Amino acid sequence: MNSSPIEKARKLVRSFPDLANKLETLEAEGTYYNGKASVYFDDDEKVTPTLLAECLSYYIDIDEQELPEEKIPLGRSKMKGLPHLPPSLEWPKKHYFYAQLNIAEFKKYDIENVFPDSGMIYIFDNASDDFTVLYYDGPMDVLRPVPYPPAKSLPEPEYFLEEYRDSTSLLSFSPRFIFYVAGDAYDYRAVTAALPADLVKALENILSAKISDWNPSLRIFGRPLFWQGEDEEGFGDGDDEDFDDEDEG
Repeated sequence: MNSSPIEKARKLVRSFPDLANKLETLEAEGTYYNGKASVYFDDDEKVTPTLLAECLSYYIDIDEQELPEEKIPLGRSKMKGLPHLPPSLEWPKKHYFYAQLNIAEFKKYDIENVFPDSGMIYIFDNASDDFTVLYYDGPMDVLRPVPYPPAKSLPEPEYFLEEYRDSTSLLSFSPRFIFYVAGDAYDYRAVTAALPADLVKALENILSAKISDWNPSLRIFGRPLFWQGEDEEGFGDGDDEDFDDEDEG
């Protein structure tokens, strides 16, 4: 069985000549992301080629271009504004429209074949961090912009309706890869600067993607976005302690 481009890239990182010496300048502090969880460095741990390979992640960057609603073609990927829904799908009750993603627009960057070949993903937000996701795989020529439901049917419309309804962006996609080590939640310039140019070029050829030194908030794949600490290794494994708030004595 042929290995995936990501595995080929990680194999190259592990075996690249003299890479260990190049990585000695990196500070092994805080956490790194190994593809499953954020892990704290041990006191004497270093950034090695093996660890660096674990921290290699591929993602699809999402770029926003703010446009008037009428300027966004029917069926294109977009954020906020009005959804382009087929007759077979209903607007989820008590939700705002967040985004629609036309899979055909980014499928060519899905190098591990996670998504189907086509279809539309709709994301609706109830403004309380709960989302409803719908999938439609029918013909796109039946899609129509659907106006917002009455304000009184939405949660706290005085705070959210204008934000979700009256601003909209066209979305576009591009492939990227990044090393989640020797940085904070967003800034990974240190590790990128330490990499040999010929290694970066080889990785870009394998992954058909450009390297990134900044972790964007809007993307597909890559390091999941969590509240502080929720993605750390072992989070939630221990039993919660019960605390008695009553005064003793």
